[in-house]
Amino acid sequence: MQSVTTAMAAGIDVSTLAGVKFAYPTYSAVIGLAARALLAQGAETQTSSAAEN
Repeated sequence: MQSVTTAMAAGIDVSTLAGVKFAYPTYSAVIGLAARALLAQGAETQTSSAAEN
């Protein structure tokens, strides 16, 4: 959680956080996995919104 708190305090965006290489396997590695999943979900949402228009 310290990594997320530090990122929030520094104003780091999700795409930057997704690019951070966390040690694996650790609990901190989940942060990178979650950030990449969030970015992928956002890309899917943008793609489906564009297809609807």
